[in-house]
Amino acid sequence: MSLLYSNLDTTDSGRIVAKLESLAVPYELRGDGTQIFVPQDRVLRLRMAMAEDGLPTGGSVGYE
Repeated sequence: MSLLYSNLDTTDSGRIVAKLESLAVPYELRGDGTQIFVPQDRVLRLRMAMAEDGLPTGGSVGYE
């Protein structure tokens, strides 16, 4: 598993987890839910998919 996002607030974390579940992507929450890990071979595509949905909205800089 590789890091998808870190330093997330609970709102962003919840939205990202909901999206991952809808896509049937396995994930791990760490750091009291502030870090989300996914399979390494899916990180880049998932970051792009999340950016298309405007996620995360704050706290973590990615592929906006």
